[in-house]
Amino acid sequence: MIKLKVVCIVVLTGIFSSTWGSWNVVKIGVCPDWCYQLKVGKGRNDGTNRVYVSGYDGHIYEWTYINGSWACVDLGAGAQRMIGITIGDSKSDGVTRVYDANENGYLYEFTYNPPWTKVQLPSPQGSNAAVAIGNGRNDGVNRVYASCQDDHIYELTYSLENWERLDICPHAPFAYRWDLCLGRIRSDGLIRVYSTAAFGGGIREQTWASNSWVDSLVDAVTGASTDINIGPGRNDDTFRIYAGRIDGSVYEITNTDPWVGVESISFIIGYRLEQNRPNPFSRVTEIEFQVPDNSQTGIKIYNLTGRLLRIIVCNELGPGTHRVIWYGKDNFGNRVAPGVYFYRLYGKSFSVVKKLIVI
Repeated sequence: MIKLKVVCIVVLTGIFSSTWGSWNVVKIGVCPDWCYQLKVGKGRNDGTNRVYVSGYDGHIYEWTYINGSWACVDLGAGAQRMIGITIGDSKSDGVTRVYDANENGYLYEFTYNPPWTKVQLPSPQGSNAAVAIGNGRNDGVNRVYASCQDDHIYELTYSLENWERLDICPHAPFAYRWDLCLGRIRSDGLIRVYSTAAFGGGIREQTWASNSWVDSLVDAVTGASTDINIGPGRNDDTFRIYAGRIDGSVYEITNTDPWVGVESISFIIGYRLEQNRPNPFSRVTEIEFQVPDNSQTGIKIYNLTGRLLRIIVCNELGPGTHRVIWYGKDNFGNRVAPGVYFYRLYGKSFSVVKKLIVI
């Protein structure tokens, strides 16, 4: 077992309270063993942020700031060595929960009822490294994603009071899939799953395409093998991948046609994108959409890899309902091959994506 995530040990086990330059450093408590990972969130759904720590002793600890001091609660124990931790609404029911990935291959869900209750989720086949929550299929449903030592990534969907597990990155057990995150990187605005591998497996990208996951290699050169995150690191509204390596190197990776815009958009009053009709289609389809005011608006078509194929419209449009026709051809007049494609409506600070099928 490679012990990589130990950065938060400075926060929780420092034996001091002092000022260093312009930083005020305060010890808020001590965990019995390594603090493997740390998240801040409203785990109790009461509007109060708390600090949650995955402990190497197999416990989850919650720290709450009350009347000028920190109070600690032990949420409970899983098996040994809790590693990855995340907080979110994985069941799309408006309830925030705490999830933890365990070195022995177990995933746990902690819900404040009260008190805290623990449920074991369907477990992957090897040691877990990271866990995340997100709308990976771009269908408005949050799911749990866990990276695993066997170089796989597992997706867990809550349906009809049961968890369904799916292997979305089926690879040979040599690379040790380490960290993962979800985000928009390509200009099509789709949320995808990105992950690193501890032993040279490269950064991989998982895209949900209608009824299956498409796996692709993002980077095999840098050897990025530890943490990974996505964001506008240059403050230019362009979203990039940031990944670390065990030797201390940090890398920035930008798609040649990157996502530029706000981080998470699902609905703005007055905008609406309808499903194309007919769908599937072979020769021609109609796309209907609505905009609330005079604004620069566009409809673009992308393939599964996020490559722009066709700009159908890119003009200043008036408020109301609009319809455009796509004849299944790219910008050069070539007919596209049968398959799954994405069409994107975008405007000022707005973007929404839907899928269509060419037969």
